[in-house]
Amino acid sequence: MSERALQALIGHAIVDRKFRHQLMNGGRERLLAEFDLTEDERNVVRSIQAQTFEEFASQLHTWITRSQNSSSVRSRFHVPSQALSVALSRQPI
Repeated sequence: MSERALQALIGHAIVDRKFRHQLMNGGRERLLAEFDLTEDERNVVRSIQAQTFEEFASQLHTWITRSQNSSSVRSRFHVPSQALSVALSRQPI
């Protein structure tokens, strides 16, 4: 799993409002090309249906945690929901 690439994707979305908007509103496929993701990771990111970026990040985190638990790898990817809410509270999607 390219955990760092998924972290980079989420991190980029947190700090770049335009990127986040495109990720949530139809530009996801084009944005995925910028990251070194496995086909499974691309499929998961493509399949996420969320109304907010926080929901998107939460669903991705759940998938990462389940994937790592199934392969007995400890999850290091974690953006506390409160920190994510604060980071995004002033920036519309």
